[in-house]
Amino acid sequence: MYEVRKIYQGESKSRVIRIGLTESEAQKICQDPETSSMTARKPKGCNNDDKQIQRWHNEQKHWFYSYDSYEG
Repeated sequence: MYEVRKIYQGESKSRVIRIGLTESEAQKICQDPETSSMTARKPKGCNNDDKQIQRWHNEQKHWFYSYDSYEG
């Protein structure tokens, strides 16, 4: 079984996003551009406005989704 976690820049802690996944399911989630602060194009509250999106990217503490196996 696999879990997907949100990893934050400069922090040792992470947040569990999903558990009980196959490796293929976890890979699919992590390959989505919206699962990284560097490639997200639909930030919450930005209404797809390019200036708002750029400001959001500049102000973010960067994060990304990662997956790993676990015993569940």
